[in-house]
Amino acid sequence: PTIIRSAAIHYFRLPDETLWRDRLTKLKAAGYNTVDIYFMWAYHSPKPGVYDFTGARNVKKLLQITQELGLWVIGRPG
Repeated sequence: PTIIRSAAIHYFRLPDETLWRDRLTKLKAAGYNTVDIYFMWAYHSPKPGVYDFTGARNVKKLLQITQELGLWVIGRPG
C-alpha cells in the first residue's frame, strides 16, 4: 500500500509561473508525494468562448513540473 501525503497549491494565486517549481520542490522536500491542484475555470475563461492557457495559466507546464518532480496530482476542476 502507498500512503498519499498531499498538500494543496493554488497556482492562480502565485503572481508568476516561475514560482511553481520552487513551491512544488518545497512541498516535496516537506515529505509530500502528492499535490492537490484546484483548476479554477473562471481564471482560464473570463467569459464564454474566451480561453487563456498561456503564461501563469499554462496548466500543461504546471503538470509537467509535477511529473518531473515525481509528484502525484489530485486534480480538481471547477
